[in-house]
Amino acid sequence: MSADRQQIQKLKKELRRLQARHRAHRMKWRRETAHLRREVSKLRRMLSLASAPQQVLSNQQLQRLATGRRIRWKAEDVAKAVGLRSISRKAYFYAQHVLKIPLPSNSTLARWTRSFQIGFGVIDAAVWVLRPAVEAMTGLERIACICFDEMALDSMPSYDQSADRILAGSKLQLMVVRGLCSPWKQPIFHELDAPMTMAKLSAVVRTLEELGLDIRAVTSDMGPTNESLWRDAGVDRERTWISHPADPTKKLWVFADVPHLVKLIRHHVVKEGGGLLIPDGSGGEICLDASPFQQLRAVDGAEKKICPRLTDLCIEARGQTAQRVYLATRLFSNTVATAMEVVLQKDAVARVIRIIDRWFDVLNSRCVSDPKLERCGFGMSDAARAAQDAALSDMDHLASSARKAGTRRRPGSTSALLPFQRGILRSSASLRGLYADLTSAYPDQLRYILTARLNQDCLENTFSQLRSMCGPNTHPDAVEVRQRLRILLMAPSALRAVSCPERAVEVEAGPDFLSTGAAVTHSDTVSGSALDGLDVLFVDQTAEQTEVDHAYAAVRETPGSADNRADELGLDRHGLAFVAGYVARKMHHIDPTLGCPSAEASEEQLNSVPSSWLSALSRGGLFMPRPWWMAVVCEFDDDFQRIMGSSFCDQPGLLRRLSQVISQRHPGLDQRIARRLARVRMFMRVGELRQQLKRQQDDRRASRQVCTTKRSLARTSAVPVGKIICSAFVEISKTSPR
Repeated sequence: MSADRQQIQKLKKELRRLQARHRAHRMKWRRETAHLRREVSKLRRMLSLASAPQQVLSNQQLQRLATGRRIRWKAEDVAKAVGLRSISRKAYFYAQHVLKIPLPSNSTLARWTRSFQIGFGVIDAAVWVLRPAVEAMTGLERIACICFDEMALDSMPSYDQSADRILAGSKLQLMVVRGLCSPWKQPIFHELDAPMTMAKLSAVVRTLEELGLDIRAVTSDMGPTNESLWRDAGVDRERTWISHPADPTKKLWVFADVPHLVKLIRHHVVKEGGGLLIPDGSGGEICLDASPFQQLRAVDGAEKKICPRLTDLCIEARGQTAQRVYLATRLFSNTVATAMEVVLQKDAVARVIRIIDRWFDVLNSRCVSDPKLERCGFGMSDAARAAQDAALSDMDHLASSARKAGTRRRPGSTSALLPFQRGILRSSASLRGLYADLTSAYPDQLRYILTARLNQDCLENTFSQLRSMCGPNTHPDAVEVRQRLRILLMAPSALRAVSCPERAVEVEAGPDFLSTGAAVTHSDTVSGSALDGLDVLFVDQTAEQTEVDHAYAAVRETPGSADNRADELGLDRHGLAFVAGYVARKMHHIDPTLGCPSAEASEEQLNSVPSSWLSALSRGGLFMPRPWWMAVVCEFDDDFQRIMGSSFCDQPGLLRRLSQVISQRHPGLDQRIARRLARVRMFMRVGELRQQLKRQQDDRRASRQVCTTKRSLARTSAVPVGKIICSAFVEISKTSPR
């Protein structure tokens, strides 16, 4: 029995030893498994990091990084490199030599660009690019129009090494084709110092039709060569189309560039000694000139304006500055028309401005649907079509009956029509005809036309890109502009409006197509540069400077006169009501009791706040402030005037202090609402100070020029009196008898 017990003890001891060994092996295996899992995770991270450059760099660039050897670049690599090189030579050098990004050398880029030739006339490379793009388009996407215009060049002769010839030209004739129902465009034709002819236009149309495009319209400005072209082709007031060069059953509708027409209207209205005689609707005539707009600026010169977009520049701009389209659209806007009607009681002037505004909206529509029916796509709905037809008819009557001040014309005569009048009548008639043709050709597909695609914005955008490429030279010569056009065609450059990865044709992001006439939008955030240049001190150091200061004081407007005039008319409170409604709209999701849309406002609410201007301006969407909120805004405006004075406070923490003033007076008001109100009011003051400073600088510059001219005339006219007397005695002695 004892032997068995010993055997059992021995076996138990062996079992414990084996169990301990097993536990040790199991712990070891667990450690090895965890280590292997960490290694696998590390390798996966390394693999993801190794594959990440493939999303940025091409295979050729990765091969160059891995081996360091010379490689043969592909066409897409060279095209991207040319785009970067065209933006900045220094940026290309920095990316290549400092960031160590594999890029083709300059000699490689030069060799490739020399091999990409573009000849005068139809651009073969553009045709080659368009062919595969058109094959992938639908029927509606193939509907296109053509626009052409000239770009001024440096006329100095230059040597074109790629073509081995000397080129010189003062104008580039460029033609661009773009989609009417799809946002794409492409340069297709270019020449130097050559006007457009029917033979050239017909050749381009036939080439594009052979590619599969459906060309339906052509757009140009009102230049004399273009007008001669259309006149010879038989285009007049009654016939606004020409026979289609590729299909006799179709018509090619002729349009004038609408933004250019609006600029011409502004030019004739505001120029000195100008004006347009327009029927007033009651059998008489009115002269639409700059005086009503100047009167509106005089009474609306306070800080809180009812027409903040109407500036002195809209009325006084001349020369190259007047080429900005937004100056004309701000002058002939619905807001200005309402102010003419409500403030100045000029109903006839308001009616004319409103007609021009509605017509421009119809022929410059950029979105499918809009609360203002004239801005919808042409023919979008029955209601929109009725409003658009009415706007076109009113403008046709206005353009037909208007005449330049100082001229006489028989009623119904077209002999004295100004170019912009002929362009208005032509574009309105062509739009009606084009819509009828397209709806009959595509009955179940086409519903509307975005008329902004019938303008020359795409062509002006191309000119802007050509000027801004390859350095600071914005006035290229003939050779440089051809080189830039070649880069624009072959490189997916960041200078292009938008680049489509699937097609080589430039594609826009949406209906808001990029324009030089557009006004620059400012950021909604505040920065330290917002107050730069406002603290100006003019120091009198010399007699000349003193004379300039006296001249400046003589022409300067008396401070506070505009504010006093605005207070007399009550415009200051109406402008403050607009501010209160604006903040109520922005903060409606935080506190719905701040205000409500004008369409929902009660009669009691309208009577308790300054609502006449908002009611006249609103189409139902502008917010009317509640009486308690209007009282808060008025109270804060008094505090704001006390803190800021007539200028601004240069201490830090201004927005925080203004918000605290509101919160201390109204503890229950949300901090975000108080901050938004203070922010809006502060930006209004900054904008007003900037305008005042700009006017002061302009006045001082004009005064300095006047003083310089006076001194120059005084020096040139000062002839010595003694010399004149001696000369007279000599002449008398010669002629008198001895």
